[in-house]
Amino acid sequence: MKPSTVLLFAEYQTRKTKKQKTAFIQQACAAAANAGYPSNVFRTRSGARNIIVGDVDFASVIFTAHYDTPSRSLLPSFVFPTMPYLTTLYRIAVALAVLIPAFLGYLLGSAIFTAVGIPPAVTVLLSMLLSIGLFVAALLLFVSGPACTSNANANTSGVAALLEIMAEIPEELRSTAAFVFFDEHENGCLGSRDFAKKYRRRIAKKLIINFDCVGVGDEMVVALRPGAKKFAEDISISFNEKRGLSVTVLNGGGRIPSDHNKFKFGVGISTFKKAASGTLYMDGIYSDSDNICEEKNIKFITESAIELVERLAPEARDLPTTAEEEPSIRAIEKEPEPEVAAEGGAEVAADASETAQA
Repeated sequence: MKPSTVLLFAEYQTRKTKKQKTAFIQQACAAAANAGYPSNVFRTRSGARNIIVGDVDFASVIFTAHYDTPSRSLLPSFVFPTMPYLTTLYRIAVALAVLIPAFLGYLLGSAIFTAVGIPPAVTVLLSMLLSIGLFVAALLLFVSGPACTSNANANTSGVAALLEIMAEIPEELRSTAAFVFFDEHENGCLGSRDFAKKYRRRIAKKLIINFDCVGVGDEMVVALRPGAKKFAEDISISFNEKRGLSVTVLNGGGRIPSDHNKFKFGVGISTFKKAASGTLYMDGIYSDSDNICEEKNIKFITESAIELVERLAPEARDLPTTAEEEPSIRAIEKEPEPEVAAEGGAEVAADASETAQA
């Protein structure tokens, strides 16, 4: 792996607090500059700080990954791309894990308040407040709990893939690829949602390939959103088994729950394990067991992504530049000058100053 990727795993694997994110942003922008790319950091209305590397107007393909670190999960995590109903059942289990404590709290509160002689109307009110408090506490543990410091697969692996592609792509092809590191994935994909909204015309028909949890497993799944189907042949030729991983191309971006689902031309790529029954599955993420990122997977992705850029490069030269069709993020959001980060960025530098003072 390249020095920037090695440094990522050594020093920037936890990216949850503002201080940690600022440190990573500086490292990512430095890596972009070393690879010859301009970079910008934009804070959206939701508070996300997306890192945009390269020229999204001219690029024929945009590679993405979220960089924010998840909270430690209270339950084991599973994804089944070829059996989506199992993934749905897991999500229901997570919802119940939040709702059941609130329900039990209401019952327990009612029993206690009634036993001590509190009037019924007050008992109901107090029990409801207790139930709501337990619900909010459980929800915060899932969304904003302690950072999962073991996150080699989810999603340091996706970040590593972007850094490697940036470093390895031939110089003559660099203008035909762009990269976006999304923030606030763990809070409802806010970073990718805001990017999709603000850049909707500039990326209207561009291929968006998102890497999420690509560090473990020998089975790669490529999930295509409806608009991306026209790129299926180029993707299948580029991401194929000749480099060592098995590849399954599936229609339906929702088979992989990640940021690509915010884009009509989105493609989600993740790697999975295969059970003896042949079922593909992902486990171990958001827990202490998420401490492996296989170098062969990152190499496979890097080589395949570069081949895809080569295949799409002739199209890129014919694409019109649409930068003037839509106002800039600054104009839309009516915010101050965005945090430019080619050399670290104004706001990033300010954040770094805060960090130093802390």
